[in-house]
Amino acid sequence: MQNTHNNAGQGSADDRRAEYEALRAEILYSDQVCIIITGALLSGSLALLTFVIETLKQPDLAALLSPVWLIAYSYISEKRFVIETIAMYMRQCIEKQSGFGWENWLRTERQGRVRFRRVFPYHIETLMSSVVIVGLPFFILWHNKWQPGRAFWISVLFILPMVRAVYRNLQAYAKRGDIA
Repeated sequence: MQNTHNNAGQGSADDRRAEYEALRAEILYSDQVCIIITGALLSGSLALLTFVIETLKQPDLAALLSPVWLIAYSYISEKRFVIETIAMYMRQCIEKQSGFGWENWLRTERQGRVRFRRVFPYHIETLMSSVVIVGLPFFILWHNKWQPGRAFWISVLFILPMVRAVYRNLQAYAKRGDIA
């Protein structure tokens, strides 16, 4: 039997609930993607480093990790900003009209708490990516007995774009609460 609504208000309430649930699911999915990418990057990088050093005896091939980490960081950043955009939309458009309140409550609680400093997942992902991008040239240099070669300079080329991306993204991330 088909469910029909005699009341137009009930239909829009059901629509808001469905939209709210779909948006919460998208937030969860985006967060899981970030976690999976970070885990895959860490394990894949360690496996590649082990392979190029122990098996191939070619530490210069580690320079291939620089563009991979920069691209992955960009994708993780995009997914984190999708999460923030959805949360802001939920706070401003859905929760004010419907009585749902998770995002508003969460934001209020985060602002009111001063017991401990919370480190957001995006900050952890940014720190890990930065350490790899900046540390990789020194790793290559160390393995080449402090003689800078082509692989060192190739991996150094990725430091400036990473610094720029991190600076711009952290500025935007810090402003995310000012908009709402």
